[in-house]
Amino acid sequence: VIAGGVKAIYTSIEGAEDDSLNGVQEMEKLGLKENDLFIGVAASGSTPFVLGAVVKARQLGVNTIGFSCNNGTPLSQLVDTAIEVVVGPEVVAGSTRMKAGSAQKMVLNMMTTTAMIRLGYVYDGLMVGVQATNSKLKERSKRIVAEITGASLREAERALEDADWDVRVAVLLTLTDMRREEAVKELETRTLRQIMAATGENDD
Repeated sequence: VIAGGVKAIYTSIEGAEDDSLNGVQEMEKLGLKENDLFIGVAASGSTPFVLGAVVKARQLGVNTIGFSCNNGTPLSQLVDTAIEVVVGPEVVAGSTRMKAGSAQKMVLNMMTTTAMIRLGYVYDGLMVGVQATNSKLKERSKRIVAEITGASLREAERALEDADWDVRVAVLLTLTDMRREEAVKELETRTLRQIMAATGENDD
């Protein structure tokens, strides 16, 4: 969710961030539940749109994180967990797209990467959750399967074709006696690492 909507990504929507009520309304549209997590991002830590969204998220019983680049901000006071990455004054005063924006992107990258690891989409530093939607990613998928299983690239490709290009399923088809349907079902409740450990294919 961004102040001003998707259009604000490529067109300046002046004043949208100053509308706290719009932040509330956007939260209502999402249909958030108690097991969701909301992260409010505002370099200053005082953007009305974000503050309004956080207030509504908390009313809905959602866990909240506030991410800003200043100490003791209004955002930090509202949320369950505050992340304050203080980067100091910008080289060009007020241009938060520079240090603050860069720092926030780096931390958000850490968060999403950690989430993907915890969800089982990373195995030994390899993106086993890769979506093979083009030729480049299909080649990457083959290399990943080959590296994990020790199979040749041709064998990895055949396994991926049988697995509908799901890397995790292809690994299980190569290293275990599972059929595709069984592998898919197993991956609904366990990560690839957990399944490999249970079958004795993972020394960890």
